[in-house]
Amino acid sequence: MHLYLIVVVSLLGMKELIYGIYNTIAGGNSIPSSIGENSPIKEQPKNACDNTTFTKYLNSGKCPKYGSPIDCGLNTGLYVTLERGASIVVGFQLCAANDFPSRDPITITLEGTNEVAKKLTLGSSWTLMYSGFSGLNNDPGRYTCGEKRLFSNSVEYASYRFLVTGKRDVGNSVQYSELRLFGF
Repeated sequence: MHLYLIVVVSLLGMKELIYGIYNTIAGGNSIPSSIGENSPIKEQPKNACDNTTFTKYLNSGKCPKYGSPIDCGLNTGLYVTLERGASIVVGFQLCAANDFPSRDPITITLEGTNEVAKKLTLGSSWTLMYSGFSGLNNDPGRYTCGEKRLFSNSVEYASYRFLVTGKRDVGNSVQYSELRLFGF
């Protein structure tokens, strides 16, 4: 009998190409979000993968800056191309931002693709890998990471798309300080 040890490591670093998106559903085309329009200048998508919980990515989606409808910030997120190349993702962890627990993502989707460049915006390029709870179901506190979520996957992808489908409560946006992908 052979025993194998698989080490699951963090796959995101500081050099990844990260694109903010909004008004996007799993399997649908990605619509690029704009800094200053959907996200404040200091709360950009790259902050979600900078290895610190003291910055954040905030996206209001298609809502006006000062509204609080229940769906503000939903169907927003990001896609990222891994610098290390295609990898098998088997889990993720989401970390809460500095304020407003109502903005915490509660349900999410994660998709993968091996397409490149402009094809990354096409919904048909993406394969759904995970749809469910974010790990922030129970508020861990501000600047704190939620539970790691693991799932079964055996396919390598070079790029991953993360979308928020539900949030804790009514608010004008969604926000998170870190998105960590785990795999090998």
